[in-house]
Amino acid sequence: EELERHNLFVVPLDDARRSYRLHDLFREVLLARLHATEPALLPVLHGRAARWYAEQGELREAIPHALVAKDAAKAAALITRAAPVLWLRGEAATVQGWIEALPDAVVLQHARLALDAALHLLESIHALAKEPYAQGLAPLERAIARVEGLIQHQPALPDAEVALIARRIGLLRAQIAARPILARGDVERMRLLVAEADALAEGETVGWKLTALALTFWLVESLQREGALLLERLAAAKREAIAAKDQRATLRVMRWLAFAYLSAGRLRPLEEESLEALALLEPLGARSATTGYFQFFLADAYYALNRLP
Repeated sequence: EELERHNLFVVPLDDARRSYRLHDLFREVLLARLHATEPALLPVLHGRAARWYAEQGELREAIPHALVAKDAAKAAALITRAAPVLWLRGEAATVQGWIEALPDAVVLQHARLALDAALHLLESIHALAKEPYAQGLAPLERAIARVEGLIQHQPALPDAEVALIARRIGLLRAQIAARPILARGDVERMRLLVAEADALAEGETVGWKLTALALTFWLVESLQREGALLLERLAAAKREAIAAKDQRATLRVMRWLAFAYLSAGRLRPLEEESLEALALLEPLGARSATTGYFQFFLADAYYALNRLP
């Protein structure tokens, strides 16, 4: 309050004077002094910051503080809560970076989360050009190898859990293998990969089932140019994703549905699907590649219908 009255270094962020923004230089001076005089206090303060941000619902801000505080269990719990929205916003790399910072014991306890993060990272880089794809693939491969190594050295894990993790790693590797096959246009090899993925995805959750469905979509739409044949199957997958309340899976299927409607020349359903998807994305308040896809589909429909604004 004394600093504020003299207009020095701080700016209040609310009328109650509970939050302040510090001048960057002032912040650096305070941090340097803290490091020099009471370094043992740093983890404690970061822990308090993590708790405070979490209480305010600012999970994205809380997680780095929990990691610096070495409270890995707290960080993992916060990541679990924050990840679904961040994945929708196109921040798969951010989530992956946080999981990389967790110690092995915590990653093993949250192996499903680690593989979910790897899956969303893979989905986010699939359409990138060769060099950025390779850059994105490196942390993904590290994540897979890490989880594989951990489960191999932890015989205490239930057999069912080990089998589930192995299946999901198999699905990740199948999706990675699909990219060069698509580039070669190898229809027969893609058919074999689809059969392999379908077997791995049997009995899986919606999000992981879509890993196998993605391969089918690429085979039928990208290689055979017959995406319209998938309309019924995609509509069923959308209903399943909605029933599971998996918004990211829902939007992913809706994107494929839009492609299929475009292939079939069904412009009205294409328009409706695009508008519905954009309405789902709007509350997130962030632009992503997914938003761009549906804006493109909508523009295509309006152009064909001669309804451009």
